[in-house]
Amino acid sequence: MDKIFKCLTAFLLFTQTSYTQVVISSNTIWTSNQTLTSSVVVNPGATLTIFPGVVVNVLFLDNNNDGVGDVKLSINGRLRVLGESCNRVVFKPFVATTNKRYWSGIEFNAANAADTNSIRNCDINNANIGIKSTNSLVSLYGTKVSNCKVSGVQAWGSSSRLLVTNSSIY
Repeated sequence: MDKIFKCLTAFLLFTQTSYTQVVISSNTIWTSNQTLTSSVVVNPGATLTIFPGVVVNVLFLDNNNDGVGDVKLSINGRLRVLGESCNRVVFKPFVATTNKRYWSGIEFNAANAADTNSIRNCDINNANIGIKSTNSLVSLYGTKVSNCKVSGVQAWGSSSRLLVTNSSIY
């Protein structure tokens, strides 16, 4: 019965036709597992903090039929991922897949250029571009970015600064 419920839930999620964004306008903390069924936008002035052990399951949603998942985490404010070496934060597909374009990835935008974004002890899997920084400051420590189609990490703009320590990108 539990398997039937999970299959039905997955079917209903995959057949949704409307696409909306979740907007975070004030400081927000994720302490439990999340399922992203649409893009999440962190507005300027807001910080999204993700606690150790949180698993972020990303749903495949391709409204424009280009083969690239539309769901992304768009940071216009600040992101703090607080994974620990033995209690990592994980971004992964909702279902097991080899699709390297399952979701768009994490994008840091120029609106947060004065704040340092921090991703510690985190796994980012199956994104078209794992991390994309546009004129932003991003620190990666102990982070693994894998199975991405275009690239694991991209930096755009003369103000982009990436500090990568003890991390692997493949």
